[in-house]
Amino acid sequence: MARIACLFAPSFPLAARLRSETELEGQALVICRGNGASARIDSVSRAAWRYGIRPGFSLARARSRLPDLIARSRDPVTEQAAHEVLLETASTLSPRIEDAAEDMVFADVSGMEQLFPGKEGEMDMARMAVLYAEKLSLMIQVGLAGAKLAAAVAARRRESPMVIPPGKEAEFLAGMPLQSLEISDKLLRKLHRWGLKTLGDFAALPADRVGARLGEEGRLAYQRARGEDPRPISPTPAPETLSEGMELEWAVVTIEALQAALRPCLEALHRRLVQRDLLCRALNLELGLEPEGIDRRLIRFPVPARDVEALLGLIGLQLEAHSPRAPVFSFRCIVHPARAEGRQLSLFGPPQIHPDRLSLTLARMAARLGPDRVGAPLIVDSHLPEAFASEDFDPPSTPSPRPPRSRGLLAVRVLRPPTPLEVIVEEGKDAASSTG
Repeated sequence: MARIACLFAPSFPLAARLRSETELEGQALVICRGNGASARIDSVSRAAWRYGIRPGFSLARARSRLPDLIARSRDPVTEQAAHEVLLETASTLSPRIEDAAEDMVFADVSGMEQLFPGKEGEMDMARMAVLYAEKLSLMIQVGLAGAKLAAAVAARRRESPMVIPPGKEAEFLAGMPLQSLEISDKLLRKLHRWGLKTLGDFAALPADRVGARLGEEGRLAYQRARGEDPRPISPTPAPETLSEGMELEWAVVTIEALQAALRPCLEALHRRLVQRDLLCRALNLELGLEPEGIDRRLIRFPVPARDVEALLGLIGLQLEAHSPRAPVFSFRCIVHPARAEGRQLSLFGPPQIHPDRLSLTLARMAARLGPDRVGAPLIVDSHLPEAFASEDFDPPSTPSPRPPRSRGLLAVRVLRPPTPLEVIVEEGKDAASSTG
């Protein structure tokens, strides 16, 4: 029996902004769409909700109720980063995930409950996903059922995480309004003219007449209302890069101010790399310039690393060497991850430096001296005595020496009683028999 998990991020534009500006947590904050007098509120924080501010209000109307209201516009960069976190969280449950919307992801968890033994195995699985997302500063809700629609409706409930037992999907959906089906307005109006209000009313219709009266769209909607979702999971490939960034409230003109704004972004990337046990081998830095234009840079590291200070130092060297040509109002960091390569340390002989410590040391040296000044020297075929070249420092693992041989006989085999032995002598000498 199929089991589908739905991961839903409520108030997605607000949750994405709070990941980048953690200092706004608990403040009266709204996320707006549009500018000036036409700005409309999309998402409202709990603190602003207490003052009667609701989505759909104009910003002027909201500030008439709360003059100190903090307003931010929707930020595609922060929302993309939050969506990547949602996909990463779903991938911890199953390799088969579907990207349904910016705030919703499905995962096929059929059979995964065996990894969580006990009566509440599926509930433990859902709780693990919630905790994983919380570590990456994203609040999500999880619903688990045998069909996509039931899982999505369960994920939107406040009693999250919620698990619908197998076979109970139709009973759970019976009291939900028809708008839960997300069907066309034409079909919704027709169902309302028939006097139907809930999914249970729709599911009670005769199955043989629904397809003839409502067509293919109505037949599929009828199956979903009965908890028999025919739509399979459409697998979505995992993103190859990790990105974080944001739009700044005010444009910055100094490198120190830009580095201070980049630090929370790099710390968020560090947490995501640690959760997946990855390192950073290269970083694309995209700077949004005022009034228009984008400054793109590629920063390569001598060795893969994920230390925040080392990454920030290398970015600082790049910015000092080539300053942005205009004030910066937004930025985006795109990390190209790499797997951590473990090496076997020697059991005998002198102690070796751990690969993680070696990578961190090289990254910090490159941040202080420059990436082009850290490497291993190479001999150059030249008549100049000072000629040399360098390559990336990647020392091979030192082979462990063999243990020293001991002197004398290590073992003696004694046979009781003695066994007859036959000895053959070379060079034509006679053979002799003896006992040992």
